Amino acid sequence: MQPPDVMENVIAAWVVKVWQNHVLGEFAPAWDSGVGHSPNSLLAAAMHQGGFALQIPKPVL
Repeated sequence: MQPPDVMENVIAAWVVKVWQNHVLGEFAPAWDSGVGHSPNSLLAAAMHQGGFALQIPKPVL
């Protein structure tokens, strides 16, 4: 691994382990306050509500 690759892996691991799992606190959504949402739990709520439809763009786009 090259040094930039190592740093990229360290940052990516921190984002996944720490940032995506931290409690939002006062920035939590008003529709479900007091639950202790994290960015991951908000993504899960959005996927539960609306689903996920991956659309791959055509090459001409």
